Formats: sequence, C-alpha cells, structure tokens
Amino acid sequence: MEFGVCVPNYGETSTVRGIVDFAKEAESLGYSSLWTTDHILMSAGSHTPYERIFESVTTLTYVAALTQKIKLGVSSLVMGLRNPVVVAKQLATLDQLSGGRVVLATGAGWYAQEFENLGTDYHVRGRRLNESLRLINELWYEAGPVSFEGRILPNKVRDGVFDPKPAQRHIELLIAGNSRAAMRRSVRYADGWHPNLYPLNVFSKL
Repeated sequence: MEFGVCVPNYGETSTVRGIVDFAKEAESLGYSSLWTTDHILMSAGSHTPYERIFESVTTLTYVAALTQKIKLGVSSLVMGLRNPVVVAKQLATLDQLSGGRVVLATGAGWYAQEFENLGTDYHVRGRRLNESLRLINELWYEAGPVSFEGRILPNKVRDGVFDPKPAQRHIELLIAGNSRAAMRRSVRYADGWHPNLYPLNVFSKL
C-alpha cells in the first residue's frame, strides 16, 4: 500500500516555506506522492479555505526541483476552468522536468461561482471534462499531428504539433469526485477513481 499527502498550498497559513519544508519532509519519510489542491478564483464568502491558494501546477513545478523521486499530482485539477491544451502542455513539461513523476487526478468541479469567475459554463462541466480528456490523450500519445474539433470545447485544432511528449509512456490518470458520473467516467477514461473524504463504511455500500 502506498500513501500520498497533500501539500499545504492553500489556507490562511499557507507559505512558500511551509510548502517547501512539507514536501522535503514527506519525501524523506517515504511517502509515495505529493498532491496540490486546485482552485483559481474563488469568491469572497465561499466558506472554504481556498480563497488563499497557490496555483497547483506552478507549485508542483517548484516542488519538483526540490525533490528527487516522490510522485507529483494535482488533487484534483478542475479541468472545466482551463484550456485543456494548456493543461496538456504544462503537465507534459512538468513530467519532463521531474523525470517522469506526474500523476493527474481531475474532476468536473463543484463551485459554480468559480466557473462564472473564469468565464466558463458550469452546466456543461461534465461533458467539457470528457472532451478535454480525449484531447489531452491525443496530444500526449498520438505519434503525429493532432486534429480535433470539440462540441463543447471551443478548441479547433488543425494538425497540431505537440512536443515534447511526457517523459512517461503513460501518465496515470484518476477521475475525482464522489458521484456516480465520476465513477462511470473513471471506468471509461481513466486508470482509477479518486474519491474525496469517503469513510470506509460508505465504500462498503457502493
């Protein structure tokens, strides 16, 4: 069994020094993976600790330079807030720079106001995630130029050249979320399921 821990990249007490010390200590103690939490622009009064947060992928890139072997993941990246081509490029670059240590957990998202803050439609977030996963997989793993036209995504890729590819032949992909839709998405698109705060007695009933 392997254990991962979440980097304290959010909350009122989050600091650069705290992130650095935590990451180094986690690796020295033998944890298998480090994870950043992901939000971009919450609204005041959200009643969450995410109104102060260091950006997830940038933080992992900094941590990658300070560690040697621990895996690096986002738990979980809210794909609907982003252009999936940029996500694919960021994570492929991080995988190269870290020597093949990237893991990705991604979900549809849950905070509607954040979607509005970022100018994207909360109500199609599930379908947007599905299309994003298909596009990212093509960019990472297709041998030649990629062409893609989304139904939900605005992306219209024509003979897109994506290089460098990730260092790993296959980046482990997990689908986050506690819904049945997330479970179905895990089976269809991913290597595993990444639920949040599910007690063991609830797992036994699924």
